[in-house]
Amino acid sequence: MSNINTMIVDTDLHHVLLVQDENSKKVFHLRDKFYSLGRDRHNHIILDDPVVSRHHGTLVREQETENNHAYYRINDGDLQGNKSRNGLIINGKLTKTKKLNHGDVIFFGGKTRASYYIFSNPSLLYFLVDKLESQTAEKEVFSKATIPSLDYPENLKEIDKEELIRLASFPELSPTPIIEINYEGEITYINAAGIFKFKDILIAKTEHPVLAGLIPENKNQHGGLIRREIQIENEYFDEYIHYLVERKLIRIYLFDLTQRRQAEEALLESEARYRAIVRQVSEGICILDIDSYQIIDANTAYCQLLGYCFTQIKEIKFTEIIEYPENFSLQIEEFKANNSYFFGEVKQRCRDGRLIAVEINLSCIYYHNQKVLCCTARDITQRQRDEQLLKFQAFHDPLTGLTNRIRFEKQLDTTISNAKVNNTTIAVMFLDIDDFAHTNNTLGHPIGDKLLQAFAERLQLCLRADDLASRWGGDEFTIVLPSVHELNDVTKLAIRILESLAEPLTILSYEVQIRTSIGIALYPQDGEDRETLTKNADLALLQAKNEGKNNYQFYSPSL
Repeated sequence: MSNINTMIVDTDLHHVLLVQDENSKKVFHLRDKFYSLGRDRHNHIILDDPVVSRHHGTLVREQETENNHAYYRINDGDLQGNKSRNGLIINGKLTKTKKLNHGDVIFFGGKTRASYYIFSNPSLLYFLVDKLESQTAEKEVFSKATIPSLDYPENLKEIDKEELIRLASFPELSPTPIIEINYEGEITYINAAGIFKFKDILIAKTEHPVLAGLIPENKNQHGGLIRREIQIENEYFDEYIHYLVERKLIRIYLFDLTQRRQAEEALLESEARYRAIVRQVSEGICILDIDSYQIIDANTAYCQLLGYCFTQIKEIKFTEIIEYPENFSLQIEEFKANNSYFFGEVKQRCRDGRLIAVEINLSCIYYHNQKVLCCTARDITQRQRDEQLLKFQAFHDPLTGLTNRIRFEKQLDTTISNAKVNNTTIAVMFLDIDDFAHTNNTLGHPIGDKLLQAFAERLQLCLRADDLASRWGGDEFTIVLPSVHELNDVTKLAIRILESLAEPLTILSYEVQIRTSIGIALYPQDGEDRETLTKNADLALLQAKNEGKNNYQFYSPSL
């Protein structure tokens, strides 16, 4: 270990080992060529647990030849071939040696374990250290040998807090590549998984297949979520593209489909190829009797997905653990008759009774000279959650939770179309908070944000079930009433809103009084399209301001 002090610095990525035992948590920033781990006090990383061997394991830094990126390999015991007493259990499997991947968990025995992470942004390391220190009763000492002070801010105060919160909100620890670009095509963020997966993306930029064709021609186009499948050489990816219009940013999430494609193609080619690949692939695969749907065979991933052992899974019929649409059976019979395939999303029941969302692909293959069904299954529970979150973020204001301007304009267009067909009256209200700028500048932006949230909550309490409130921007809000039977209904709502604000708000240690002015325009007399209605409601709002604020005004052509 004579060259332990030879530093090999990877300027792009930062390797971190989090060691945790019964009493403490320690963070080691890995930069050296070798690290010895064990109970002996001469080790570089001491594992203070009587169950751990004196020389339990060794970390060795290696380089990938194709891109020169560094990674660490962990070996059981020391470099002289002496093995540990308990061995290394990595991600639940007993292992002699392994190239460590982002997120791997290493169990040494007793209550001592370690987690390995790769960061693309050094600020996230300090964010993690700060969080661990706050959770640990006994303050840990992080030596300069493990966390260097050079090239890093000395404390979180030197880091731009808004940027840190933005980066920390991304799954930096996720193995899923995540990339963010602005409308000029500049990469504003890429996580460690993205750098590892797409080695040349920082050079190719928008010429790279991942980013090609994403810059909108109309820079003011409405936001939304787009999904597409791309191929890069022999790899396939499911790409989710989220347009953040207000910030003029594009966020991309990529899911690797390569293993599933390889498994499907291999299964169709031959049974021998199936045997070679299917046991290793990370996605669940099972073989079914083509008539009874009895499970004949399954790989480890499928058993783990549902919580069964191999013996148990072979006693189950596929139809007993799946919930599917009414036409599913007809679709299956049709694809069997046509010797084609079925692809779709279903629910599968685990051994403990839980239902999980699964994406399945059914195809006909030959197995032991018998025609059978091959099913590949992928757990998409987290993907569905991510999709729902992205859809919510695309049409809702992040501060107040109300629908945003994009959603409001789409809803108003729909409401006007329905009103034309049904010959009904609708109302559009434009509101803003009186003297909000003065309050915001006097008490500060945190109080101003709380004020906007409180105003939105009171606004929601005043509305009927079909009414829609939105945050237009800043301290401006809009309301659409889709069905107005009498003009008095609109007047009552305006009065109800003004009266709801009579009670002062207590925000932190301040008592704040909210007042609002309201402008109202009616369809069809004040406008027959969205632009005219919102413009006239805004004019009525200005008139309410001129009349002394804290009141409501209907639009009049004289305005």
